[in-house]
Amino acid sequence: MIAFFLLVALALGGAMTMLSSTRALHMIFSMALVFLAIAGLYILLGAEFVGIVQVIVYAGAITVLAVFGIMLTRHDASETAAERSRSNRWLAFVTAAGLFIVLFFAISRTRFLPVAAADTEHLAGVREIGMLFLSPDYIYTFELASVLLLSAFIGAIVMAKGGSGDE
Repeated sequence: MIAFFLLVALALGGAMTMLSSTRALHMIFSMALVFLAIAGLYILLGAEFVGIVQVIVYAGAITVLAVFGIMLTRHDASETAAERSRSNRWLAFVTAAGLFIVLFFAISRTRFLPVAAADTEHLAGVREIGMLFLSPDYIYTFELASVLLLSAFIGAIVMAKGGSGDE
């Protein structure tokens, strides 16, 4: 229970840091912290595979993609962050308040049905999911995904290398 609250506090702290930061890289690293905390929550809830995928895809790939996007684009520094935040503060407040009101009424008027207990006896773990991908039913899909990843990797190397193509 303590680990759950620690991970929730870490996720909320990272989210608040992400929203209050004025530098893009600080926002991205705070977002990665949120992704890692959510992966920890998945692992605590018994969904190890989803937690591992969360770390690989979101905390790894999406964060690196965002860092590359920031580093490889030009930024116009003519308008300071303070000027932007002053001009957008009221719009952000009105939008957040409106969203809160809509969600409050939508949730308060929803009639929730009782949820039956989950059958945890037949849940598949990481090993079972891996064996399923290697079974004859999904082997072609698995191989197609590996060829797609290989071609993306080769394309990224060619794009990073650059050059005129005459080499």
